Amino acid sequence: VYSELSERHTRSSACRRIPLDFLPASDPSFLDALRAYVRPYLSRGVPSLFVDLHPLYGDAAKVAAIEGLFEECAASLAAGTGFGGGDGGGGGECGEA
Repeated sequence: VYSELSERHTRSSACRRIPLDFLPASDPSFLDALRAYVRPYLSRGVPSLFVDLHPLYGDAAKVAAIEGLFEECAASLAAGTGFGGGDGGGGGECGEA
């Protein structure tokens, strides 16, 4: 449902953020939803990202997923491959499987 809404309302952050609350961290779609939500904010340098993700820190599995994604992003930046973002920049980018 939220993926359909997100496709129709591409500028709506709520359509990308709300699924992070109810998807279990063990579900592969959680990590996909996390990547889709976090990457644009990281590339723009939005400082309120932590405040927005803070409610998810009540679940240790979600914390581990967030930490893993941020570590991937840091490694991508250190390697000079940037954040990626589906612009054809190659593999090994932030959040790419």
